[in-house]
Amino acid sequence: MGNAAFESWVDEKPLDRDLCQRIHYQALVRAARGCHTEEVPSTVDLTRLRELGQFLGSEVYLSHPQALERLFTGVSLGIYRMIVELYCSRLERSIAMVWRIVRARAAGGIDIPYEAVWALCMHLEEHRRHETEVTIERDNSAWWLFSLRCAGRRADREGMERPAPDRLPPRPRERGRDRFSRRGRAACRRCLRAGRLRRPP
Repeated sequence: MGNAAFESWVDEKPLDRDLCQRIHYQALVRAARGCHTEEVPSTVDLTRLRELGQFLGSEVYLSHPQALERLFTGVSLGIYRMIVELYCSRLERSIAMVWRIVRARAAGGIDIPYEAVWALCMHLEEHRRHETEVTIERDNSAWWLFSLRCAGRRADREGMERPAPDRLPPRPRERGRDRFSRRGRAACRRCLRAGRLRRPP
């Protein structure tokens, strides 16, 4: 069996039903604790589950094996990998968006229930947070940030700002031309001393 055929055979294997039970159970428990309650499926009566959980314990979040079989019908390892790729990306798609993409890509026109995709996404929540987090590292190099605003009298009157030129133009000599403000000339001189601007040839 070639590698491509073997990978295709593996992707078509259904998820283990015990694993599906654990995934669905964890999703219901997390939703009951307030995690992504806005994306809970309409097929899940979260208020009723919370009430039963207070009196009967966490066993109320376990589903009947036959109901679980129907729920995860068509969810294979390939579908699971697709959900991991879609949900755990930096695009940070919603669960509803992941479900629509999975339905569109599913081979054979398999109708995968939203609740199944929701449970798998809730299971992947920690992995998604790890993959999409942004870290900041410090180094010893120096960064210079500055803002240069050169405004003329006419622009000052109109409340407008001119874009900063890449090099300092010569000071205007004729009367009536726009002139740099004192603050703009001081900023330009500081940039020249710092080597950020070039003098005109």
